[in-house]
Amino acid sequence: RGFQRGFVDGVYGYAVPYKHGKVARFSLFDFRLAGVLDLTMRDPDLSGFVGGFTNGDAGFLVPCYNGASIFGKVVRFDLVDFNAFDVLDLLATDPGLKGFLGGFAGGAHGY
Repeated sequence: RGFQRGFVDGVYGYAVPYKHGKVARFSLFDFRLAGVLDLTMRDPDLSGFVGGFTNGDAGFLVPCYNGASIFGKVVRFDLVDFNAFDVLDLLATDPGLKGFLGGFAGGAHGY
């Protein structure tokens, strides 16, 4: 119940956080926990993602409902430096860009 979906990059699997803001990374080779990225340490709104994907050296989390509101903050984290991440607040562009269910990469873009 704490995660909604996940994705892989060929070396690691990533569990997408829903009930909390912690991305769990685990090894696909020995199935051991390889790290936890706590997004809420920077922004308490960063939980409630439904789906994610990779593109190049980055992982992306798709925003849905964080327990307080439907939100639109997309998270991009570095697959090599797992502690580095950026946030793109789609609501700053358009108040309707929120509450997504899943996403994918196509070429150089995420959808």
